Amino acid sequence: MYLVDSGAVELARELDGLPLALSTAGAYLDNIATTFADYLKTYRDSWLRLQQTSPRLLTYEDRALYSTWDISYAQVDQKSANSAMLLRLWAYFDSEDLWFELLRGGRRTGPAWLRELTDDSVTFNDAVRVLCNYGFASAHITGEEGCSSGPRGYSMHNCVHKWTAHVLNSEWYAEMARLALQCVGAHIPAETQPEYWLTQRRLLRHANRCLAMQLAREGSRPEEDTGVFHGLGDLFTSQSQLGDAEIVYGWALEGRLKALGSEHPLTLATVHALGFLYKYQGRMQDARSMYDRALRGREKILGVDHISTLETVNNLGYLCKDQGHLADAEALYLRALHGRTRVLGPDHISTLQTVSALGNLYVTLGQLQQAKEMYDRALQGRETALGREHISTLKTVQSLGNLYKNLGQIQIAEAMYLRALDGREKAFGQDHLSTLNTVNNLGLLYADQGRLDDAEAMHNRAFRGYKRALGLAHMWTLDSASNRGLLYRSQGRLGEAKGMFDLALGGKEKVLGPYHRSTLDTINNIGLLYMDQGQFNNAESMFERALQGYEKALGTERICKSIGALNSLENLANLYAQTRRFDQARAAYIECRVRVGPLFGVQHVRYQILGEKINSLQYGCQ
Repeated sequence: MYLVDSGAVELARELDGLPLALSTAGAYLDNIATTFADYLKTYRDSWLRLQQTSPRLLTYEDRALYSTWDISYAQVDQKSANSAMLLRLWAYFDSEDLWFELLRGGRRTGPAWLRELTDDSVTFNDAVRVLCNYGFASAHITGEEGCSSGPRGYSMHNCVHKWTAHVLNSEWYAEMARLALQCVGAHIPAETQPEYWLTQRRLLRHANRCLAMQLAREGSRPEEDTGVFHGLGDLFTSQSQLGDAEIVYGWALEGRLKALGSEHPLTLATVHALGFLYKYQGRMQDARSMYDRALRGREKILGVDHISTLETVNNLGYLCKDQGHLADAEALYLRALHGRTRVLGPDHISTLQTVSALGNLYVTLGQLQQAKEMYDRALQGRETALGREHISTLKTVQSLGNLYKNLGQIQIAEAMYLRALDGREKAFGQDHLSTLNTVNNLGLLYADQGRLDDAEAMHNRAFRGYKRALGLAHMWTLDSASNRGLLYRSQGRLGEAKGMFDLALGGKEKVLGPYHRSTLDTINNIGLLYMDQGQFNNAESMFERALQGYEKALGTERICKSIGALNSLENLANLYAQTRRFDQARAAYIECRVRVGPLFGVQHVRYQILGEKINSLQYGCQ
């Protein structure tokens, strides 16, 4: 027969059977030599005090929980003042995954208690263990799926975290908030660090918490922490939180302009970062304005061959390529390549970045052999310098997948895409923009293979992700809409296809202009849709409009090397043949075959098919 302590029964009844309250009380009693009755008296005193100070704030259940935590906190404070201060500071971080190295980042400017707490990992773990013993925290291995190699972190129940924020820190402590911000800012990794993206993902929840608290208390924002805000902008941009990035970059620029002036290198670094962000958001004119401002300042202050100047030159090349200004893009890339090779060497990761960018440009220009040479050089250099799984390496793998797809080497292309997708999902997660780019390309590849169900799943995933992250007006969302249109057309869902194409064309004309290659590709696709519907006059008008646009955008020399222009010309030839204009069809097919040879080689299946079409028209013309 077991004897039941009447005090234990009464305490359980008083806590109304709330599991978290019972757990907290049990943790306390496990560490303190006291009776259930004594604990119950302390609990009731705490309840009364809490009811007097916050009568309207709390529910009955909250008061029960908060009372048990109040009792345990008093004991923690007696055992370890540093543990108690850590619990107060934790309110300004996220509840999940607090770790030693993160807090150690605040040592340089932090208070004496934090320097003592983070003197070494043993001291830190001992202090957190006190919190664990009293039920405030628990240990786990990592904080984020995919971060299996990180140091051990500690977590706190959301209800406990709410108590630390609203009761333990009943007033806003600006210094505590700033300390958390500085810890996060000091721990943001450079992109040269191994597996930096894993640290970024682990850090992101704390960065979001710091941003939320700064937004809630805008008047207390520490203007002197411009470097921290700039670093947060880099973190948010890398993790595709573009709106948040714009906010903190704005804070950084405001502070740096005020403290340092418009031509200081740090101010120009934030201007450059905003240019990159605006391009990512599809705000091309804003991006150009920022890049031009950064370039003028960096050339003046740092010189034309400084690595920061060359960074802006390289990124201006990206912008010009996206705007369809391909000659300008090539000139900028070559300037960046020559400068980086001279200053950093041919195998430096920055040099290889420009090499890869030139490969992308040569694909757009139809110079596929030159593109492959650039990609092979970039891939070999990045695998050697960074490893096979680094995201920069995977970026080149993705680009090679695009190239092999254009060359008709479908199996190699799919292998490249799947390698890139696996790596990006591990690094960034399933909804990151880089991951979605690979998903989008796999959708295109599956459509070409006739795997329409697989293609639709990929295109739907990409479109939803782009729309959620970037909105309907962004060029990636518009490209994804166009890809869905292509798929619907292949499935015979012509009405849905037209809706997607119209959405894409309207947006691209507004965002990119009427002569951008992406706009022209969509015009070409609408022409194909009109052919399917038997609207041959409308189709012909679209194909001719696309061809005229490519000529205006590329010039008479480079139009012969454009795959998009080739597609429009072949579509026009097919239309001529279908409407029994055989002479015009034969002339157009011959011109297509002349262009295919240098682009793909005379052994390519497309070259052979065009030859068969030309031969068949000899009989149709008789």
